[in-house]
Amino acid sequence: MKWGEIQTTVPHLGQLARAYAALGLDSAALETIQQLLGLLDNNPYLDWASTMPLLFACCWYAARPDMLDAARACLPRLERADRQFRSQETRAALAEGRGAVALAEGNTPEAIERFRESAAEWKALGRPYDQARALTGLGRAWANAGNAVSAYAVLDQASNILDSLATQLDDPELRQSFLNSSLVRDTRGLIEK
Repeated sequence: MKWGEIQTTVPHLGQLARAYAALGLDSAALETIQQLLGLLDNNPYLDWASTMPLLFACCWYAARPDMLDAARACLPRLERADRQFRSQETRAALAEGRGAVALAEGNTPEAIERFRESAAEWKALGRPYDQARALTGLGRAWANAGNAVSAYAVLDQASNILDSLATQLDDPELRQSFLNSSLVRDTRGLIEK
């Protein structure tokens, strides 16, 4: 932190923020997100490992109506990462971030398009967890549009991906922890609505 080294610090802060958020410690998550964004903003170059912490920050803010401006402020940062790296990962993350912000703004058609784009990119990258997360966002957007059939279809697809990932965990304790994660709970909760 003292030297502004982002290669290991930003991913660490991203994981720490995710852990605080999972524990419901929103003020600690917010403080950690602000630290990681400050580090990124003070560096002329990003490290490739900055993309996912940036996406987490954007989505975390977008899920809180009073923090929509902070979510919007994450989009230029994701665009910066995409310009610097020009990778499929940065395209997928930027699309997902744009989808989360559009959904929070009530721009459902834009959210649907961005989440659909993101899910396809994550699938092409062979990253099923990220694909399931984008599909869950897409399901939420379809539900907001009043299209229960499309919402159920993509949420069911996300749930099947997550179930498949869970079966790959041999340790029953780890499997149960995964099944209790916020993404799995959110996806299943939306299906039950």
